[in-house]
Amino acid sequence: MDYRKHVRFERAAKGLDTGHRSLLADKVAELEQIRISSPDDAAPFTHAADLRCLASEFQLSQAEILDLIQSAPRLKTEFDLVAACLHPRTERWEFRYALTADLDPHDKCKGRLSNRARLDERWSSDPLPVLTRASSQ
Repeated sequence: MDYRKHVRFERAAKGLDTGHRSLLADKVAELEQIRISSPDDAAPFTHAADLRCLASEFQLSQAEILDLIQSAPRLKTEFDLVAACLHPRTERWEFRYALTADLDPHDKCKGRLSNRARLDERWSSDPLPVLTRASSQ
């Protein structure tokens, strides 16, 4: 796995809200499909020498690089409800709301939500019914 790509993304996305972060991820993915990559871009990140080069490239310490990678947000079920921002797909500020208990669990990581969330009948465009259900549990 080439960690340089992830570090570049995390550095660019640092401080962005979830909607803008997702939009950036989509735009980066679109650009990667049309970009002609060099052999250096495809070189795998495999050992400490690569970490030193990466730290030097981003003018960060090795510890800062690893902290940045480690601090990337993950979907966890430590909350009762979630709001999904549709801006990355629709480029309009629309939201859908759901209880985490209604959503699919992650296939491999116990206690986490699936990273393939689908907006279906479990999601509501009105937060009030979802908040009412959450407060009654």
